[in-house]
Amino acid sequence: MKRIISLILFVCLLGSVAMADELHLKVLNPDLYPVTDGDELTVWCGQDGNVADYAINPQNAALEALTGVKINWITAPGTQADMNVVFNLSIASGDYPDIYINSIGTGDVMTYANDVFIPLNDLIDKTYWIKKYLDEDPSIREAITAPDGNIYTLWGGLPVPDVENYYAYPYKLWIYRPWLEASGLDMPETIDEYREYLRYVRDNDMNGNGDTTDELGMFGSFAFDHDGSDPTYGIMQAFTVTPANFLWVNDDLSIDCVAISDDFREGLIYLRSMYDEGLISEDMYALTLNEFRDVVNATTASEQVVGSAGGPLFMRFVTPSVFGSRAFDEFTYMPVLKKDANSVAQTWKRKSAPGLKVSITVNCKNPELAMAWLDACMDPEILHVTYNGNEDEYWTRLSADGEIPIQYQLIDGKELKDGGTVNNHTFGNWVFPSLPPSYTKLQLVDGTDAWKMNTYQQAANTLYIESATTDALPALAWCDDDDIITEYTELQSVIEGAISTAYAEFILGRKDINDDTVWEEYKQNLEYLGLSRYLDVVKAYYFGK
Repeated sequence: MKRIISLILFVCLLGSVAMADELHLKVLNPDLYPVTDGDELTVWCGQDGNVADYAINPQNAALEALTGVKINWITAPGTQADMNVVFNLSIASGDYPDIYINSIGTGDVMTYANDVFIPLNDLIDKTYWIKKYLDEDPSIREAITAPDGNIYTLWGGLPVPDVENYYAYPYKLWIYRPWLEASGLDMPETIDEYREYLRYVRDNDMNGNGDTTDELGMFGSFAFDHDGSDPTYGIMQAFTVTPANFLWVNDDLSIDCVAISDDFREGLIYLRSMYDEGLISEDMYALTLNEFRDVVNATTASEQVVGSAGGPLFMRFVTPSVFGSRAFDEFTYMPVLKKDANSVAQTWKRKSAPGLKVSITVNCKNPELAMAWLDACMDPEILHVTYNGNEDEYWTRLSADGEIPIQYQLIDGKELKDGGTVNNHTFGNWVFPSLPPSYTKLQLVDGTDAWKMNTYQQAANTLYIESATTDALPALAWCDDDDIITEYTELQSVIEGAISTAYAEFILGRKDINDDTVWEEYKQNLEYLGLSRYLDVVKAYYFGK
């Protein structure tokens, strides 16, 4: 059994947010600590809105006490798109931090390789955990290695089995079972049957508070539309399978833009008619993800206003610690909706590959320190606490100390947001590269909240797998043509942004989807923005031809 030490760090933090008083960290390799004695690093990182600011987060103080490294945080809040804007501005300024922590594409890596990001190969060879993870799973090393043989970033998320990969099937719909049962309707299987349910919710006082106008039959947030938070995409799939990039790569490697097809227009016409009936709320296109969840999070049945929601998993649309554990019994997944009884159910499957995340910049005066700090923070025990909180407070260890995998059970009724909307204990899963799944194993107790959540989410995935389809686009591709990389990045942002904006405008009636002239103007605008060229660039970017 490996040596293990436990460092219990008492952290008193002052601020406007009520913080946890202490964080307990164990490590498997105590020889890595401390990394230094008081040296500082500047780290730029996207600020996960679900966790307390990194600078005042208890994990920051705990890691500083453990590693001896003081981190000066530069954070960028908002959606991933917002973070990318700030990230690009930081790059453009030339005032780079020591470390960037942001999910980026292979094109950005190739663009910034050597000029902004330094090669990490030699530094990785001196690490303990990072090298160990890469040696044990060569597929991770292969995925993060650029065409020139160098590694410029570590990894972000890692693929998991399909049945556990909830974001692979993002366009799920979840219905509020008590209202469905009260309506006397069957579980919807077609878009029209779902529409009937939404009409019933609209026209009846479902929560019994005497107000027949406060119910929202369907709700979501456009802020994370392609991660399933916009429920209209669950309806659009009945008309045409819609990848997040609005493109479909055929087996012969020809590429079509789904968003200019007649089927896509038909779906928009249907959604516009739903909006005209008052079945789609404008608020979906204005609220953030947390604001969306705040609307769903009713603590009692009389406060319930949402009859169905979009999301790849429970935590995307509801906060169980606020709503209560009844969320797992009262919200249930809907099947993939068909266009009609004679149609085949279809939905998009997102492919998975290790993400690219965490780079050291040319401005870093001590790259060895930066890599050593990252390595020290990636001990399996630390990462496990990062994701799950304090042992015996949020989870119970079933395996012996120091044993891998860490076998554990979640404590029923406990989760890191403690009844609120923010995790005030740890960094969560946004900051450090993911721990390979072989290092932990969750054991669920039948009937507990954790068992219900995982069991129902996997059941939803199992159902969606049957109807899921994907195209021939690779999950990850490296392009070493700087001109193509630049053009791809620029056109992708412009084209996807224009389509997403028009999608909302058509549904909300800002543009008339029923007017042929308006539809043609929309397609002509995409062409003016470079759609045809973009399709050629995508092919060159992914396939080199």
